Order: sequence, then C-alpha cells, then structure tokens
Amino acid sequence: MQSLSRSIRGQSLHEPPPFAEKITEDPVTTKTAQSTVTCVYDFYVALVCDEEIVLLLGDMKKKAYKRTKSRPALVEALLYYKKENVFAKKSFATRVKFDENIKEHDIVVESSTSGSIDPEMWISMDGFVLIHVKNLQWKFRGNQTVMVNMQPVQVFWDVHDWLFSSPGTGHGLFIFKPGPPESESDHDRDGNGGIDSDHSSPYYSTQTSNSTSSDFCLFLHAYKIE
Repeated sequence: MQSLSRSIRGQSLHEPPPFAEKITEDPVTTKTAQSTVTCVYDFYVALVCDEEIVLLLGDMKKKAYKRTKSRPALVEALLYYKKENVFAKKSFATRVKFDENIKEHDIVVESSTSGSIDPEMWISMDGFVLIHVKNLQWKFRGNQTVMVNMQPVQVFWDVHDWLFSSPGTGHGLFIFKPGPPESESDHDRDGNGGIDSDHSSPYYSTQTSNSTSSDFCLFLHAYKIE
C-alpha cells in the first residue's frame, strides 16, 4: 500500500495533559493508508514526562528519542482500547492487531438491511466469513466467539439503530475482544444461536481455548450513510 496524503514540515508540539511535560510528533514524512487518516509508517508520536518517553507510537523510535532528548520508559506502554468510526452504506472495514507480535487483521462488516428480503449481516476477517446473522431484525444484539490464529476472539454486536432508528441518527456497535468468554454457553440457543458460520474456514470455531485473556478491546462504530 503506497499513499502519501500530505506532508507537513517541521515538528509539532501539543498542549500536554497535567501530568506530562510535552507531546511531540514529526509528521514530515508521515504515510497514511488510502481513504483514511490513520498513520501507517514513517511517523512518531511521543509523550514525555520527567525527561522520559512514557508513551511512544509509530515506527521512528530512534528519531523520537533524538528529537525529544529523552530516555525510554522503564515499562513499555500497552494498548488497551481502540475506537474506530467508519462511515459507509453497506460495508465497514478496519484493521486491528490483537497481538503486537502478530500481523494486522482486516475486519469487514457487511449488511443487507433494506429491500424485501429479511435483513442479514456478515462479519469477516482476512477474507473469511466468521459470522453470518440471518433474521437480523430479531437478532440485532448478540455475541459469538471465533478463533483467530488459534486464539479465541469474542465478537459482540448491537445494530438496533440500523433497523429501528431514522437514517443518520444512530450507529452499529461492534466489539472485538481477544480471549475466551467467562462462560462457554454463549452458543446454546438453537445449537448455534441462529447464527450461521462458515465451518470450512480455518479461522472459524465455537470452541474456546485455555489461552490467557487480553484486556485489549476494539470498538467499531459503524455509521450508515444513504
């Protein structure tokens, strides 16, 4: 992927929170993904406190330490929460890392909520349909656990506003949380909760594992536009 949305000369300093001395970034050569403002590479954002970089984002870490003249933090920061606002008609896409040591995953939520047929929804990851919800008017809220790289990921959804609110007044909410659920009985309705999934996919499973649960969550807010 190759796209340069814009180039801004110089170093940017922002008003820091009370506990920080300064927030600095270098957007000179920042590359962003096409059709988004999300930074991809050639950037850094540093939060400095007491001459220590307590938070460092991006891939230009050496340049960040040199520009800020600060030392690395004793404990590396962890990402616990990520929120994405996506606007589309039917297909909502984002990317996420459930583990810093594993590549990013492409997540796509597709829906069919208009017309004479019953509304449906598909949730895909890396091109595989993991969740297929039929009769969405009755199942607009739900959850399911799928397997990604042999690790469980809980998926929650609430698309009530897609179906019962005026266009543009609400959004669909999707939460992706790595780790097994507290209970293994989240698929006991009608065998699979009335949810169809592609069992031939190497990603799909309704089984949980003994892996350690992560505190990270991705919140995807999907806004339908007409």
